[in-house]
Amino acid sequence: MAPGKRFALLIAGAATVAGLWWWLGHRGPSDTSWQGYAEADFVKIGPTQQGLLTAVAVARGDKVTAGAILFEQDDVADRASLAQAAAQLAQAE
Repeated sequence: MAPGKRFALLIAGAATVAGLWWWLGHRGPSDTSWQGYAEADFVKIGPTQQGLLTAVAVARGDKVTAGAILFEQDDVADRASLAQAAAQLAQAE
């Protein structure tokens, strides 16, 4: 092989290595991805007493903190029971 061709191949190889080195060093960080699965606890939440729900404050998949209000319930039956208990107490006294 002629010395001129060897020099040209050497320069082309050096430019390729330098370009590859620069590209690997200056590209942005790659996205982190994971293989596998996640474990979670499935929790069903609902009212403890019968009644109509008047408002729902969360949607499926929402993250909820401890003590957060999830829903509101119609309290007409509860107020009627309280009034009845108060009347029975007053009668008993």
